[in-house]
Amino acid sequence: VVATTVGGVPVMIRDGQDGLLVPPGDAAALAGALARVLGDPVFGARLGAGAAQRAALWAWPRIWEDYEAMFDGRTGASGEGA
Repeated sequence: VVATTVGGVPVMIRDGQDGLLVPPGDAAALAGALARVLGDPVFGARLGAGAAQRAALWAWPRIWEDYEAMFDGRTGASGEGA
């Protein structure tokens, strides 16, 4: 994943772990990040694996568990209190 640091994106994507983040409007940084991922397949695969694991945090079954916990007044699966 290569994305810009706008809105909630930096919350979902950890730079260098799940993807690469670049400043909005910085075409050179975007091109550099894309070249880095495409030029290093091992690095790209590592980011892809991290992104897949991170995406599981926002999967519907996982979110549902947190909603149930919140409405029940329990601690959610993420370990954050309601």
